[in-house]
Amino acid sequence: ELDTVLEALELHFSPGYTNRVVLSCVPAGKGILGHTDDFGPAIRTKSMHCHIPLITHSSIKMGFGKENSREYHLKQGHLYSMDETLWHYVKNPSRVDRIHLLLAYFPHDGNIQTLVKEH
Repeated sequence: ELDTVLEALELHFSPGYTNRVVLSCVPAGKGILGHTDDFGPAIRTKSMHCHIPLITHSSIKMGFGKENSREYHLKQGHLYSMDETLWHYVKNPSRVDRIHLLLAYFPHDGNIQTLVKEH
């Protein structure tokens, strides 16, 4: 339930709101090629992009950086904030579809924290 997610965000960050909520699926054995996301300066500078893995597997990795990339396994049920304007990709070699809840969170006080930070 979205209200529960927002309450959890407000426990770790200042009160705020969201206007972008997406369920993202990376099918078993597939991936997402390296890319950057840019939702424009108003969103990029005022919101925090969050991933909450709902269904995952330990072999599923999200990587950041074209050269010397760093890969992370995002644990189910944890909240991660990241800068999606950085080059990133997903590898899903597992037999499980990877499902993440993605949202843009806008803290009322403008205090934005970025780059794969687990809460």
